[in-house]
Amino acid sequence: MWKKARKAIYWTVGIFVVVIAGSIGKQIGGELVKPSKAETLRKLTTQAAAQINSQAPKKIDEITTLVRAEATMGSKLTTFYTLENYDSYAQNFSLDRVKLAATQNACNKKGSGGKSPLSLGITYAYVYSRENGSAIGRFEVSQRDCFPSK
Repeated sequence: MWKKARKAIYWTVGIFVVVIAGSIGKQIGGELVKPSKAETLRKLTTQAAAQINSQAPKKIDEITTLVRAEATMGSKLTTFYTLENYDSYAQNFSLDRVKLAATQNACNKKGSGGKSPLSLGITYAYVYSRENGSAIGRFEVSQRDCFPSK
């Protein structure tokens, strides 16, 4: 009788160990196959740059043309703009106002999952140039710009 009971206990423990090992193995395997956050961000910025470049160059308004985009440093999406006839209105142009508008837009933007790309760790970089290619200025917007510390 004890032999039968012992055999049943061994089988029960054996099945239990196999089930637990299988569950742990499945979790470990899932973690190994799951892309890292850095890899996911790199993929998102690369896809966004490709989508922007498929439409570029694109006239944004009467003076601004979106020239191209690049996915840089893994989680940074850099967009390049040209400002037409910049010298004729340079004294009235404020890169700070452009940054404020871009920051407000980026901080309010929600992705397909309902989360802001900034909250996922993406940084937007904006580069402005004259038509001849000379630099006007650049700035970046990240999550910390949405909720600056006081």
